[in-house]
Amino acid sequence: MTTATKTVKVPTADKSESSIDKDIALMRRTKGASIEEMATATGWLPHTTHAAQSGLQT
Repeated sequence: MTTATKTVKVPTADKSESSIDKDIALMRRTKGASIEEMATATGWLPHTTHAAQSGLQT
């Protein structure tokens, strides 16, 4: 099954912003963010994004 893709607008950040900072910024949007949007913004795979959100990665 093919799904439509959307462009993810990531808030502009300085070079010191980490991937988890990008995820947090996306989740703070009014409509929040999906795992797919966060994975695209960080370059992580969806399962890695999910693990980071659950605190499993250090």
